[in-house]
Amino acid sequence: MKRTVDNIKDPLFRFFEREINLGAQLLRDIRHDLEEILAVCRAERKQSNETRALASALQKGVVPTNWLRYTVPKGVTVMDWVIDFNERVKQLIKIAGSENLKREEVWLGGTFSPEAYVTATRQQVAQANTWSLEQLHLHVTIGRTDRLDVVRLTGMELRGAETSGGNALRLSDEVKTACDCVEFS
Repeated sequence: MKRTVDNIKDPLFRFFEREINLGAQLLRDIRHDLEEILAVCRAERKQSNETRALASALQKGVVPTNWLRYTVPKGVTVMDWVIDFNERVKQLIKIAGSENLKREEVWLGGTFSPEAYVTATRQQVAQANTWSLEQLHLHVTIGRTDRLDVVRLTGMELRGAETSGGNALRLSDEVKTACDCVEFS
């Protein structure tokens, strides 16, 4: 993503720029840590306290503490964490190549700071319409429509409910129900 005078005013651009920078830095740090471990294993480098702690964490299947830069469930294994981080990086790569950030479908749980994304979308709408944030009212649509003035979120789940045609919900015995797409307007 290239920073310009125009796009720096866009709250969504600023949000995604922060996300991409955080993801890129974390990826660099992970690669560096793994290269250090590899060098120790090849006897090219002596073991330090840092590499010892890193190797110990990986051996136990625990996420190394210096990799935990965003909230994850307690007790998540390093294997699950790597799979999750990989999906987050894929989303960031897709967004980095986007021509129009407002039209991107976003996996909200795959952002490092989901609350900041919601705030950025609210700021973007308020800014575009010269409204105050207090004047905004959130409308949620379950499913995908043809509207262009919406924010599309993927990977959402309903807890204790399911869709029952259109945008209606009904209670469900299922703990959770997947939603292909949810639109905020």
